[in-house]
Amino acid sequence: MKSKTYLFFALEVGIAHIVRSLAVAEELLDRGHKVFFVLPKRKQMVIKKTKVKLLDITGYMEKDSINVINVFDNKKLIKKVISEEIRLMEKINPDGVISDSRYSATVSAIHKGIQVFFISGTNTLPGTFYIPRTPFNAFTRFLIPFVEFMIKRFKDNIVSTLVKNSNLPVSSEEVWNKPTYLIPEFPGYVPIKAKSIVNYHYIFPISWKGFKFSTPPWLSKIKPDGNTVYLTFGGTGFDSKKLIEITEALLKSGYRVLVSSGTIVDPSKFVKHKNLFVEKFLPGQEVAKRVDLVVCHGGHGTIMDAIIQNKPVVTIPFNPDQLFHSARVAELGMGLYISKFRLRDLRNVFNKRWNKFETVGKKTEPSDVVEKVRYILNNYSDFQKNITKFKKNYKVDPEKAANIIERLT
Repeated sequence: MKSKTYLFFALEVGIAHIVRSLAVAEELLDRGHKVFFVLPKRKQMVIKKTKVKLLDITGYMEKDSINVINVFDNKKLIKKVISEEIRLMEKINPDGVISDSRYSATVSAIHKGIQVFFISGTNTLPGTFYIPRTPFNAFTRFLIPFVEFMIKRFKDNIVSTLVKNSNLPVSSEEVWNKPTYLIPEFPGYVPIKAKSIVNYHYIFPISWKGFKFSTPPWLSKIKPDGNTVYLTFGGTGFDSKKLIEITEALLKSGYRVLVSSGTIVDPSKFVKHKNLFVEKFLPGQEVAKRVDLVVCHGGHGTIMDAIIQNKPVVTIPFNPDQLFHSARVAELGMGLYISKFRLRDLRNVFNKRWNKFETVGKKTEPSDVVEKVRYILNNYSDFQKNITKFKKNYKVDPEKAANIIERLT
């Protein structure tokens, strides 16, 4: 196959958007293509061991925050990032642009007439999608169609605001309809309801293998023993105090605890304990393989790392996307979630006051986490049966995404 050139853009908030798209970038590079990965310098240290060429760009935010949703209202910033994206596209002249949740790059690529691929979960696709039933009770389920409508309107408003502030001759309809959507989920995980979405492909969950280079020597000695828990808030938990409190509660309850602290808190802040192992970053699937259960923030990537290794999860969501995945996994019988979320909190979601939603996660009591962990371990076989049924025989790697990108460019 003739060598092609690909330009990747990833949303820099957290880690999941970065590493899953990077796995696809490395796969394309290994196939002999020229690949560039665009990421603000402040987050490049997370993937410094990659062999893909990294390029700097202005980020949406100076530091990770749940308020990234408000970025598109900042007309000055949107013009700046789009100007930088267009300059890169003109300089590199790629055959395809791959955007992982960096919507402005989609607008820029459409403006330049470049084939664009958008890596995204089902819940951020155009149109409507299945809403998990677990946050609703028998008296509130009649509200589900209204919630579906409000979510669609919310997404449409985000895109229309971005398009307006870009000041480019690109329409909202083009932003929704021109990309090829690459969905990093198992088919059926979230059923798509809008029949108008035809240009999408399931590429299954993707993990970057680069973190394996940072595997600590003690990890090889850890094995599931019915008492070992992996705790992580990924890159978007935003609550260092809660992460430490939950760690200490699990230790006091007699569990062996492995922690990935990410960028949330330095490992030195944790207590010293013979049953505690803390690292800044750990390879998700490799750790999940060696524990009995995963406690996390409800990020899709972390959840799937656990599910792929047949491990149930306890989740503590800090934003609406994490609540969505937490509720769906609980509905499928693969884990439990803890949330003080009430339907009245939806107004904060739709009004883009996500910082207020974050307080929902911060209300979690460590004792509630211990209780859920204990329940799952006492009913372990039931959760594992549900996980096995869900997974079937799907192959998880970046090859499928790379195949699609090659074929369509």
